[in-house]
Amino acid sequence: DLRKMRENDPAVTKLVSETDDKDWVFAEQWTQFGRDVSNSSYLRTLEIYDVLNDYGVAAFFRGLTRSNSLRKFKLASSEYSLIGVESMLPFLQNASSLECFELRHNNDGFTSEEFSLIWGALRDSHIKKLSLFNCGLRSIDIDVTYVPSKLVALNLSCNFINADGCREVAKLLRMTNTTLEKLYLGVNDIDDEGLSFLVQ
Repeated sequence: DLRKMRENDPAVTKLVSETDDKDWVFAEQWTQFGRDVSNSSYLRTLEIYDVLNDYGVAAFFRGLTRSNSLRKFKLASSEYSLIGVESMLPFLQNASSLECFELRHNNDGFTSEEFSLIWGALRDSHIKKLSLFNCGLRSIDIDVTYVPSKLVALNLSCNFINADGCREVAKLLRMTNTTLEKLYLGVNDIDDEGLSFLVQ
């Protein structure tokens, strides 16, 4: 499927990569893979598992800086932090068709800084679903002036969000013009105080 995608075959609309990082030794290979995805006119879904650290993510997104076809992107079971997230931002700002962006099982863990960068980059996007599932989030800072205008679902399950995080999430729930319909906060550190912010 990778070869067919590189040939811009209309039959390849979904690509799942489970390559071990040691199989792709050189950063140039990840960068070329990113370029191939960017150049595809038909790829709708890309899922990458168990492969990337900060430098691998940065190499991949050097090639993938925009896409007119991708609707769903998932990166799971990797180990990256601020460097990796910063490298994603041009893609997030220039992916004109992206509707679903999922980061799952990030073993390095995110801080509020990584969350804020992703949130801000999606401000003018068409994103409908954002998932940061099991990404080690302990704190978040939600700027309500940056809320993606079409956001329908936000998944922050399996993190370490506490009462302070619930106070931030509650900002979204209080917005009168919100498009948010589904909010997932299961398996976090939410106590009665946190719940009180969410139900007010």
